[in-house]
Amino acid sequence: MIVNSISYRQIKVKIKRKAPKKKSVIVQMLIKHTMIYFKNYKVGAISALCVVCFWITVQSYKFTLDKTVPSSAANSPTKTAINQVRNKDDYLEQMDILNKQKVDMDDPRLISLIRNYWIENPSDQPYNLNKPQVLDPSIGQAAFADNRLNFKTGGFFVECGALDGETRSNTLIFERLRSWNGLLIEADPSNYKLVKKKNRKAFTINACLSVYPYPVKMQFKKISVLERYYRTRIPRKRHCECPVLSFLFNIEGY
Repeated sequence: MIVNSISYRQIKVKIKRKAPKKKSVIVQMLIKHTMIYFKNYKVGAISALCVVCFWITVQSYKFTLDKTVPSSAANSPTKTAINQVRNKDDYLEQMDILNKQKVDMDDPRLISLIRNYWIENPSDQPYNLNKPQVLDPSIGQAAFADNRLNFKTGGFFVECGALDGETRSNTLIFERLRSWNGLLIEADPSNYKLVKKKNRKAFTINACLSVYPYPVKMQFKKISVLERYYRTRIPRKRHCECPVLSFLFNIEGY
């Protein structure tokens, strides 16, 4: 019995001596896993912080615009325009000829047709916006670009896919507040009519951009809110599609 009692005590002492070692191992494992966790999520945390800072910057920028921009800027008329000579009744046939010839984007005949029959001058009427109090209808892109451009004035923009000229527009803020001019391109005829009703102070054209270095004509087909283009030979359903440089050559220097 004495031997057994001693053996039990020895075992109990050994357990007590080993227990602190097990505790230290557990603590080390916890510290190790904690460090791995923070290391893996460090990039994510920094990214989330950057997004929050960007959102705060955009909101403060919009608040500053609302406080500092005078209301007269919303209806300032434009004096920019190009001279147009519309003395040809067969301009559509002439455009078809140029399409078949696949002329260069800087061909003088192509530029003349676009200048006189396709591009429309900026409106000289007051803005007709649904929400004139909203100076930046974009979702933050315009404010970010404005900041990166150091609030440049008197620039020129090209917006392809102008929609109605106001909703989610990335260029309206530059036109109203920075005295920019530009070109609004919208292929959907129904949306283009809405653009014209807004009285934007920029050049407009009911066309689309060509993926080729020469002009072509495509059939426009709208499915729900999606816009798709198909090649066709039906003249009444075709729309002008030209390289963007062909458009810009027409308004260079006005």
